[in-house]
Amino acid sequence: MKYYCLERISDPRKLVSALDELLPSQQHPWIITSDRGDAVAYFNIDQEDENTFVQADMSGRHFNRDADVIAVLRSLRDIVGGEILDDNDEIVPD
Repeated sequence: MKYYCLERISDPRKLVSALDELLPSQQHPWIITSDRGDAVAYFNIDQEDENTFVQADMSGRHFNRDADVIAVLRSLRDIVGGEILDDNDEIVPD
């Protein structure tokens, strides 16, 4: 499965409200949908040790929609801080 993460979040208290604003159609997980209504990516808040992060798991059917997922993560990063990483743990450049 292909995924992107927003890690090293500076203000995790704002995550839920920021995701609700950016992706208002559903919560836990938040979803980007295609024009046909099927899921492009699922956004979940998770925690490992004391680090809170958002992972966006991409649907295999929409494997080529990276730009859409990264755009949401960039908007989220503007609100809560952090760094966007790909599934190889490499920072996604701006």
